[in-house]
Amino acid sequence: YESAELRFIRKYVPEGSNILELGASIGAVASVCFNLKNASRLLLVESNPELIPLIEGNLSLNGVKNAKILNKAVTSIVTNFWFNPGRDTVSGSISPTKISDKASIVEGVQLFDLIRQEKLDDFVLISDIEGSEISFILGSARVLERCKMIIIELHRVVYEGIEYSVDDMIDLLIKNHRFTQIDRYGSVVAFTRSP
Repeated sequence: YESAELRFIRKYVPEGSNILELGASIGAVASVCFNLKNASRLLLVESNPELIPLIEGNLSLNGVKNAKILNKAVTSIVTNFWFNPGRDTVSGSISPTKISDKASIVEGVQLFDLIRQEKLDDFVLISDIEGSEISFILGSARVLERCKMIIIELHRVVYEGIEYSVDDMIDLLIKNHRFTQIDRYGSVVAFTRSP
């Protein structure tokens, strides 16, 4: 079984792209981007500190080079958060409060600041951050101005008392950030930069 995210990467991501992956999990997507798409540069962001050694090991096993891994959480504000692990590698969450005895502190970073600090130009954004994507979708159009393509898993979320559906977020990416939807499978959507 191949996920929609991986199918879209194979089909749409241009060879030699710079890749910013939010929610790197265990490094599988980064390995595909490097080995199948000859990614020029990989910047991986993962909020679960327990996954960082797994990412490093998987990248090494797959011969991935030019990768930088950051243990951070993309959020709307710059502060520290608690990463509360879930029952598996994809069900953890960040929050301002400690919910679990196994929780650990993780630094929050705004996407715009991250892109600027890492000097990312002309990049592809791959994102699966369990609802935190609303933090940059609602942000200024400047946040994604250097992004040429997005492959994103969107999640229904309530943010500042307002509920946003997957379709609402698609509309925001199209209208506010000037992207064109090129494919969709459920909540995984591929966009390219509108001319």
